[in-house]
Amino acid sequence: MMNEYCFKLNLNLEPLRQDVDINTLPKERWNLIPIDLINPELINFLKTKEVSISVISSFYDGGTNFDQNIHIDAPSMCDMTKLIWVWGQHHIMNWYLPEDQNNCNFSVDSNSTNPDHGIRNYSSYDRQTVKVVHTSKIGFPSLIQVGIPHKGINFAGVRRSLTVILNDLNNNIIPMNRAKSIFESYIETLFRESTD
Repeated sequence: MMNEYCFKLNLNLEPLRQDVDINTLPKERWNLIPIDLINPELINFLKTKEVSISVISSFYDGGTNFDQNIHIDAPSMCDMTKLIWVWGQHHIMNWYLPEDQNNCNFSVDSNSTNPDHGIRNYSSYDRQTVKVVHTSKIGFPSLIQVGIPHKGINFAGVRRSLTVILNDLNNNIIPMNRAKSIFESYIETLFRESTD
């Protein structure tokens, strides 16, 4: 089965400025990161691809066997791509599809303020209403699909990640097929492991 959820990039650019260490960012589950902490070379590279950064977030999973809830990074299912860097050795990400599109239990959490886009919309899914369609370890960095149900699982140690929502120059969210086209010459490995 062709993977449409995760693509490792051969992109040798650190996401943060040289003087910023990922371990100095807040040890909270989710944090907004100001753009002035991002590597200017990365920003310039994305500009050459006609890509802008809209929202930058860091995530901290500090416990062994930390298991996120199943969620999408929007109020409803859509096609949305993030560029992600993950630090840590013992983690995977699962992607899911609802068993029944018309009867899927999810809730929208709009409690977190996002200065760039108003409210951080986030929808959680009950495990009983979705099925796993793909599992993969995340490369450094990777393009990932975040508009369908997914979750990270950390088996041991600390897992930190930094994600960037990719927009075009008109501030439209870039869907996965467009992202694959933009970064085609940097796609290193198509992760083809899938779970039915």
